[in-house]
Amino acid sequence: MAERTITIGSLSKSHAMAGWRLGWMISPLELARRAGQLALCSTYGIPTFLQDAAIAALEEFPDGLPELQAAYRRRRDRLCDRLEAVPLLSCHRPDGGMFVMLDARAIGLSAYDFAKGLVLEEGVAILPADGFGESATGYLRINLGVTDTEIDEAALRIARYTQRLGLHGAVS
Repeated sequence: MAERTITIGSLSKSHAMAGWRLGWMISPLELARRAGQLALCSTYGIPTFLQDAAIAALEEFPDGLPELQAAYRRRRDRLCDRLEAVPLLSCHRPDGGMFVMLDARAIGLSAYDFAKGLVLEEGVAILPADGFGESATGYLRINLGVTDTEIDEAALRIARYTQRLGLHGAVS
């Protein structure tokens, strides 16, 4: 099985190092060589201090940060509980990670149009997830990497925006 198995990981979610672009791949040697060539072109120049921080994080917390995992779970539940109370919205509750996928397709707008209106009218920026593939088309990706207070405020604003769309006939 080893010659057909690829394991990929990163420190983005488990150690709150999103944006640092540090990770690893365990794979058969030939694939690792080719992936290494690709990675060299796309990640060349990762600062040494980030590499040192990654080593320290993995040595100190090999399984991630438990309090961070608990915070993401708590924020996921807070956000989804509030948004699922809004007609036409539903959430995909991930078992782990720092993102929730919001399903607003029943509103009748594209994910892009929903996100654009939301940021312009309510100042909440969320990402249309269409670029993540066919199964994510129409969904919106919401980051849980903010405070509980910010999650509550974002949920309030998303609900208010969605309700306004319903009142103005955006719902098909």
